[in-house]
Amino acid sequence: MGVLAWLGLGSPAAMAQEKETFPVFECAAPNSDGTFTGFFGYQSGEAASVVMPVGAQNQFTTPAHDRGQPTTIAPGRHVAVFSVRFAAGDQVMWHLKTANAVADATKLCSAPAELAEVGTWLALPAASAASLAGWVLVQRRRNNQRVAPTPAG
Repeated sequence: MGVLAWLGLGSPAAMAQEKETFPVFECAAPNSDGTFTGFFGYQSGEAASVVMPVGAQNQFTTPAHDRGQPTTIAPGRHVAVFSVRFAAGDQVMWHLKTANAVADATKLCSAPAELAEVGTWLALPAASAASLAGWVLVQRRRNNQRVAPTPAG
C-alpha cells in the first residue's frame, strides 16, 4: 500500500487509476462540405513523458492507422492535441494503450469557450471560419473599448 493510501489520502484503486493513460474525444466541429473535424486529447497518469510510436498501442483502428496522433505522451491532461476529419457515419476510433476514444458527430464543440481554460483556445475557432470571424470581431470590440479617443485640444 502506498504512503498516500496509508495516510487516508487515496485508495490503492484511485492511485492505480491515476496511472492510466487513455485517449479522449473532445468534440466535433462541422465543416462546410458536410464532414466534421474531430478533436482528440488524452490523459496520462505517468510521471514522465512516454514515447509511443504508431503501432499496436497507438493507432486508429481503421486505415489510416497514423492520423497525426502524438507519439510522445506527456503527463497530465492534454486537450485538443490533434484533429481528424471524418464523415458522420465513419467509425473513427483512436486506440491508445488499452483504451479507445471514438469520434462522435453528435458531440458538437461549443468553441471557443469550451477549450479556452486549458490553453488550446485557438484550436476550435480555427475549425470553422464563422467561429474565427466571430472571435476576431469580439476581440476588436474589446480593444476598441479599451482605447478611448483623446480630445484634441
